[in-house]
Amino acid sequence: MRHFTKKDISQEIILQIIEAGRYTPTANNKQQVSYTILRENKEEYEKMALLKLRRLKSMISLFVRKLEHIDVDDHFFFKGAPVVIVIKSTDVVDGALAASAMEIMAQTYGLGVLYSGFFTRIAGMSSTLKRKLSVARREKIVATLVLGYPAVTYQRIPQREKPRVKFD
Repeated sequence: MRHFTKKDISQEIILQIIEAGRYTPTANNKQQVSYTILRENKEEYEKMALLKLRRLKSMISLFVRKLEHIDVDDHFFFKGAPVVIVIKSTDVVDGALAASAMEIMAQTYGLGVLYSGFFTRIAGMSSTLKRKLSVARREKIVATLVLGYPAVTYQRIPQREKPRVKFD
């Protein structure tokens, strides 16, 4: 999902999405997942990340070949969506599980979800962004969920490969 309408998402729905993450089981019941919700100032975060990405793009392109062919416009990370949730945790698996539960909850409200992996990576490399996102000392930025009402309707999900399964 990369095309969103401008329609805002209510605070109630956002809090229900957070609750889905909060109730996701964690290892040893640590419950060390936290969230930063970007709404009013998300463009400021996106601009900071864009500056960093544009400075590093040629170097990153050596390792991520497809990046050299990607157009990095001013809405590269958040695609103009109204809400972004940054998921942070001391345990990457716990944070990823919370993100997955949150995505499913968002979809039940008719929202489209984009995992902004590039923002997650760039923000994780930027001490300034980590500070602004209130990333605690032992936390990592695990996932960035970009949320909005879809501007397009897809007829089906993308083609999937056959699963690689081994029974022993």
